[in-house]
Amino acid sequence: MTLAVAFDSIYTGDRCSCAMLSLKLRMIRAIHSQLRRRLLAASWAITLTMLACSSPPAPQRTDTDPVADTGADRTIALGTTLVLDGSGSRDDDDDPLNYRWSQGQDNPESFVLGSEAVIEIAPATAGPYLFVLTVTANGRNSEPDTLRITVAGSDNTPPVAVAGLDYALPIGSNFFLDGTSSSDADGDSLQFLWEPVEASAMVTLVDSSAAQTRFTPSGSGSFLFRLTVSDGQSTHTDEVAIVVTGAGNQPPVAEAGDQQTVGVGLEVTLDGSASSDLEGDPITYRWIVGNNPGEVVTLSDSTDAMPRFTPNLVGDYVFGLIVEDATSESLLDTVVIEVVDQVYSARSGMIEIPAGSFLMGSEAGLAGESPVHVVNVSTFWIDSVEVTAAEYAVCVREGACDTPGEQPDCNFGLTERDDHPINCVDFAGATAFCGWAGKRLPTEAEWEKTARGPNDQRRFPWGDEDPTLLAMQDPDLRLLNYNNLLGATASVGTFGDGKSPFGVHDLAGNVMEWVSDRYNPDYYAVSPLSDPQGPSSGEQRVARGGHYLAIRDAATVSVRNRVQPDGRVPVLGFRCARTDTPP
Repeated sequence: MTLAVAFDSIYTGDRCSCAMLSLKLRMIRAIHSQLRRRLLAASWAITLTMLACSSPPAPQRTDTDPVADTGADRTIALGTTLVLDGSGSRDDDDDPLNYRWSQGQDNPESFVLGSEAVIEIAPATAGPYLFVLTVTANGRNSEPDTLRITVAGSDNTPPVAVAGLDYALPIGSNFFLDGTSSSDADGDSLQFLWEPVEASAMVTLVDSSAAQTRFTPSGSGSFLFRLTVSDGQSTHTDEVAIVVTGAGNQPPVAEAGDQQTVGVGLEVTLDGSASSDLEGDPITYRWIVGNNPGEVVTLSDSTDAMPRFTPNLVGDYVFGLIVEDATSESLLDTVVIEVVDQVYSARSGMIEIPAGSFLMGSEAGLAGESPVHVVNVSTFWIDSVEVTAAEYAVCVREGACDTPGEQPDCNFGLTERDDHPINCVDFAGATAFCGWAGKRLPTEAEWEKTARGPNDQRRFPWGDEDPTLLAMQDPDLRLLNYNNLLGATASVGTFGDGKSPFGVHDLAGNVMEWVSDRYNPDYYAVSPLSDPQGPSSGEQRVARGGHYLAIRDAATVSVRNRVQPDGRVPVLGFRCARTDTPP
């Protein structure tokens, strides 16, 4: 700011000039005072700005788990529509919620549950029902919240709504909704209500209260209609899906594959590869996870024709598949995966391993474990545990087997170790015992399929989890005898938590096991596709699995140990196999 005051006159001694000078001096003082106030204000503004700029950064956000809320347990009348309402769930970080409903195994009937906050279902059977809600926000899962519903019976039989078959037609066709197959066992008159649940375009219903009506879509897309029928006391609902295609375009057809029965813990591959488009247009895949026994299921890729998942609970897993071409989508096709406790037979201490293919070897393993290759193995039976010292002693007493090594840590002849695996046995001794017992040594391929299971590339018999980390999380877990845990062998079958998908014990620890194959580090590159028997020549033999002194990386299902056939060491034992069914 520039201060300029022009003096027109100076003091000359006359009164007028003095008055003028006095007035101008007062003006100078006022302007100076105003200037000081403005400079002071500007100084404070600069100071406050500097303080704001030098303030510490806001603390990082600490994410919290969301909270699932299904509301209060309640009782409803049979025939009443049940509303599962999870809209009271919350996330204190205000992240969007994803909803996952599941239902109890013992419910009187099951339903296909969606992933919405609010779901309506119509129980047709009286009894107690259990529903579970888990919500997810920003990758964090809530604790599950349970809802118990009692459906009380009555003398009235609820009606049955039938909304008709799903179908697809090009735009411009006559689109009918037909609920005339709905019924009431008591002969009561029915009232009907049609409602669009999902619509890709605007729809106009001719009469939403008629048993049979017609609708007009404003464009192509997928449409889902719900039919509710009432006999005045109870209601029941059913839904129908209709695909409206563009003019001249035929919708693709989804094929979700055949129903499968698998063992719990085994990887499952869903197969939508038979899906097609009549006009040969490229199609994309969209898999939908439906009802399951009560876990969060994540597919390897929900847009792949053949995604994978691993079920951890026994029960039915339902999946839906929709395929799309450039202008329309298919009707939903579903497949049920039945998961059971075991998919093998047990007899005379042996386990049946069913015929089928698996991936053998490892690209991340030790020498000789690659390449990974497909192997088809015929049905065979294998001992559920390693041959014990007591069993081998019988063969020695009968003169069919030679006495094994008896150096320190060998189990033969020690009564307190009768139920431990026989060790210190060479290849000839193991072969002789299996022949005496009416069996044989397993091949390398048979042994690995037993340890790995039929459908995955697991690292250990129980899965991919590191045994050291699992033991830290659960000290009571009994996976394997390795890494000098006990300093010696253990009774066979002691480490039950580490059994293979087929229920076979001690394949990762205790003692490594003779198999019938000779050793060649390059054999996997030339191995035949079906029932490989190993190289035709070679001095060394193969022993599979870890042992009680082995480190973690030597206890995998793919590790191959090369051993001289006359080796009699405390860490080496065996189990037997056979091709036919045991007596």
